[in-house]
Amino acid sequence: MQNRIEQIIRSKNLTPSRFADEIGIQRSGLSHILSGRNKPSLDFIQKILHRYPDVDIEWLLTGKTRKEEIPDLFTTRKEDKQPEKKAEEKEKAEEKEKPVLPEFKVQKEKGKKVVKVLILYSDYSVEEYRLSND
Repeated sequence: MQNRIEQIIRSKNLTPSRFADEIGIQRSGLSHILSGRNKPSLDFIQKILHRYPDVDIEWLLTGKTRKEEIPDLFTTRKEDKQPEKKAEEKEKAEEKEKPVLPEFKVQKEKGKKVVKVLILYSDYSVEEYRLSND
């Protein structure tokens, strides 16, 4: 997996330090993974997939893909073409772009409120829906 992480970094034209900053981990932690000292944690993998949803999860985990042809592992997204925004501004913009579902009744525990629904498809793509504008 170390080689695939390095491939992601190269394909995004990032330095390892910038990549660590973008996915929200310590630079030293990434250095340990890239050197082979540590293995990537589930949290680390989730951070990559959250920041770069265009990365094929199966390829990242196994190095293989179900597609017969050469996979398009890294596609250009609309936000990649825009000028660099601060991370906080990007998160706010992403939240506003997510569709909002109408309120629906769910059985829930006291004090807990459902705020988000994630749909995971068989091709490992994900859709995220906010349940309110709160």
